[in-house]
Amino acid sequence: MIDFDTPYQPVPFDKIETGHYQPAFEAAISEARTGLVKIAEASDKATFQNTIEALEVLNYKLKRLEQVFFNINSAETNKELQQIAQEVSPLLTAYYNDITLNETLYARVNDVYKERGSLGLNPEQRKTAGGYL
Repeated sequence: MIDFDTPYQPVPFDKIETGHYQPAFEAAISEARTGLVKIAEASDKATFQNTIEALEVLNYKLKRLEQVFFNINSAETNKELQQIAQEVSPLLTAYYNDITLNETLYARVNDVYKERGSLGLNPEQRKTAGGYL
């Protein structure tokens, strides 16, 4: 998770340099890919916790980084930020395609989805489970 040592955890924009984004994206995507393989290839029965929640936690860091970067790129862009956006956008697309097109992962998510009525999920959990199909 990306947490900041600030009161109430706001993003410390004053401490982020443009050069931090590219390596942060590369590291976050690499870490997420490793976790994605672990989730998809787990030998235990797919459950909401070890599949859907695990995906949500896995992608939290990357999604937070995307929010920070693309917010800055929209609000206060420059040529360097635009160049980074052009370089990381295909990396992000490839990663999210790896989630969407992973047949093994899809089967695990689908197993959870088919059992959603008997799992005692709250409305938010049911919506999250459906979001991966």
